[in-house]
Amino acid sequence: MGATRLLERDDLLSELREHARASRTGDGRIVLVGGEAGAGKTSLVERFRRDLTVTTEVMWGSCEPMTAPAPFGPLLDFATELVEDFEDLIGWRARRYRLFTGVLASLKATGRHRLLVFEDLHWADEATFDLLRFLSRRI
Repeated sequence: MGATRLLERDDLLSELREHARASRTGDGRIVLVGGEAGAGKTSLVERFRRDLTVTTEVMWGSCEPMTAPAPFGPLLDFATELVEDFEDLIGWRARRYRLFTGVLASLKATGRHRLLVFEDLHWADEATFDLLRFLSRRI
């Protein structure tokens, strides 16, 4: 099955590509892709991901539709790829700041270009929002 053709998304894809170019020069970005359910947000991001260079490492995590979402829900999908001692940091002895700085250091590591996708943020827990706030002020 071939790639899905997106209609009327060229401007959005161009904007995402520009953000990716800027991030490769050290100017990190957080981009929110919003829209109604079924508007094609995931398809847009998947198409953007396919167009990225092979040197870009893409990590995709999803928030779950739970009454009490797990802390750092989408981060759990790829956390050990970012921070080696993630299990220790997420444990009862951990401090959020150590976890947040570990994720930030991994994102800033030279020679690596990473794209983190957090899908369905409307179901995210407070800890995930805190992480995004922390990263957005520092990247």
